[in-house]
Amino acid sequence: MDFYTIDDKDFPIIKIILKGDVERESLANFFNAWLKFYDKKKNFYLLFDICEVSNPSFSNGFQLEKFIKKLKKMRPQYLRKSVIILNNNYILRKIIGVVFKITPPAAPLYLYWKEENEENVNCDTIREIFETNNDRFQEILP
Repeated sequence: MDFYTIDDKDFPIIKIILKGDVERESLANFFNAWLKFYDKKKNFYLLFDICEVSNPSFSNGFQLEKFIKKLKKMRPQYLRKSVIILNNNYILRKIIGVVFKITPPAAPLYLYWKEENEENVNCDTIREIFETNNDRFQEILP
């Protein structure tokens, strides 16, 4: 079973929820699903919720870094912006820090470091939070 669900019914806004264990093969399948949005040849926006990923690792981070390098070569670049909701924990901060120090994102990226008491932060509410309280987001530019 895959660790991700993709909701693209509101295209160009795509909601992606990652949960559970992230295995190497499953991550490769996810990246292939992501690449299919480029086939539409239209701009799109990604909203990620990765708060329920159970085993983030530096290995996954390095897979992501390689994938970002591939995305950055794509022309035209249809990805306009990404927002990622993450649990505010030390390991995840280090993994994300290393990945984006090695390779900046393909499009502007906004990280929302979710605190334990923030139960109502998800892909459905993050747009409103971004519009009303965007100082809560860490911005990483290409």
